[in-house]
Amino acid sequence: MLRPAGGAGARTAADDAADDGKARSAAARLSMLTGAFNLLWAVVVVLMIVRPGSTTGA
Repeated sequence: MLRPAGGAGARTAADDAADDGKARSAAARLSMLTGAFNLLWAVVVVLMIVRPGSTTGA
């Protein structure tokens, strides 16, 4: 939505900086969750290969 120039709807540099900070925070959170998911996936794959407690000798 477009905002009119000037008046109560005008955006300031502080507004832009706040939005940039929110975007960076969201990107950092997404990166952290993606990394945790990938780490857990790697652990599952290793456990499927090693099979601790298995008595089949594989």
